[in-house]
Amino acid sequence: MRLRSATTADAEAILEIYNLEVLTSTVTFDLIPRTVDGQAAWLAERRQVQQDYLELFKDEAPGQVPAPLLAVVLGADSDNTASTSRGWFNQVQWQAAPSGDR
Repeated sequence: MRLRSATTADAEAILEIYNLEVLTSTVTFDLIPRTVDGQAAWLAERRQVQQDYLELFKDEAPGQVPAPLLAVVLGADSDNTASTSRGWFNQVQWQAAPSGDR
């Protein structure tokens, strides 16, 4: 099986699956179905994780730089659903954003 990252062109197909879960289950915290434009924007979003981390913890020790960011944890749970969840994770590769990207 070959895996690839989703793109904005996949937004409509993703919504066929995701919005059904929004409307009929408790597997997401979303309560309102997403729009194609909203899903495409979500897929296009890029974050500078190191900058976000520094901003988030800047007030923990004023005047000091927070400890280096060494890892990011992704998690899933099935609390209060009387079910289980399964997740697959792999190594995350950090790379500089292309110039002009945020």
